[in-house]
Amino acid sequence: MNRRLSAQPPPHSTSPVRLGGLSGWLVLGLLGSLGSLGLGGCADLDAGATANHTDSLGDAGTDADDAGPTVAMPGAVTMLTSARGPGVIRVASYNIEKNSAFEPNNPQAVRFLRLVKAIGADVWALQEVWSPPETVAAWFNSRMPLPNGATWTAVDGGSTMTVSSFPVVHHQSATSPDSGRKISLTWIDVPASLWSKDLYLINAHMTCCGDGELSRQREADSIAAWIQRVRGGKLPNPLPTATPLLLIGDLNLVGGPGPLHTLVTGDINDEASWGPDAAPDWDDTPLRDIRPHHNGDGDATWTWRWDGSGFNQNRLDCALLSDSVAEVVAAMVLNTTTLTQPQLDALGLAQLDVGKSKLGAGWVLDHLPLVIDLRLPESP
Repeated sequence: MNRRLSAQPPPHSTSPVRLGGLSGWLVLGLLGSLGSLGLGGCADLDAGATANHTDSLGDAGTDADDAGPTVAMPGAVTMLTSARGPGVIRVASYNIEKNSAFEPNNPQAVRFLRLVKAIGADVWALQEVWSPPETVAAWFNSRMPLPNGATWTAVDGGSTMTVSSFPVVHHQSATSPDSGRKISLTWIDVPASLWSKDLYLINAHMTCCGDGELSRQREADSIAAWIQRVRGGKLPNPLPTATPLLLIGDLNLVGGPGPLHTLVTGDINDEASWGPDAAPDWDDTPLRDIRPHHNGDGDATWTWRWDGSGFNQNRLDCALLSDSVAEVVAAMVLNTTTLTQPQLDALGLAQLDVGKSKLGAGWVLDHLPLVIDLRLPESP
């Protein structure tokens, strides 16, 4: 999350670069932003909110909206060092904080490189990036070269950047109608050797902070409406029926549950502006809130923590899947601060690789990466 984006507008690109009346939910959201439901927090949130509030979107998740079962997942070392099964692709999402990974001489750049190497994702959904897509693609091509002459593709949408080892069929950086907030909407051409279908990836970075609930709800409404349009064949080349859809990124869920409820269920708040409700999955059911746990086998689900800030840890980053046509093989929130030294050594990581700093007995963890392994149901 980043309140200062307006002061440093990122460049925009809409084409791939290949180098090498208020509803009850909204009322709850407004109450949440005032602290009645508890603030999850971010570094730039207004001061004055107190900690010790119960986080309605934190470790407890959103059970009422979760369309999929909770299943046991492998631990971080197993997930990241074992050979993937047939037909498995890996997507990772990470808010890198203020373009830090691509700033010269920034210590975060070294940490990010270790994370990229350890995670080994086929597709990265990054947030808070405002380097040009050419720069980001060149970074990946020089540090993570692909075999057989293939190259990474980077496409941007405001503060989001999607980086894919697979070709991009279509990309745009705004919903239609436009919510006023850029977003990466990307049709990715998954090789036939892996999947018989492609992947439609929505990489979101929704408005931050306690005063942004109205904007977040509008953005959620626009994304829910856009999914309807995509499923209805409204792209220049219609998306094939039953193409897996993954909505992932920093949703900045610091208020009430309304925006997440809208994204999972398709329950649009402002139907006068965005149209009627419609369940977003291809079988007309909700999306699955994957809700990955720390290092795959832990109990926690939060993705943001700033001890001493006055705000509770919170699950700001989410992954939602059309699980009628794709399934989760493994998923985790990678938290290097709780891995043992032998585990870190096995992964080539350091304890602070997902952290910004350690404050006495506390941590500043602006965001933690999500790692999701997916396959099609017909895969072995």
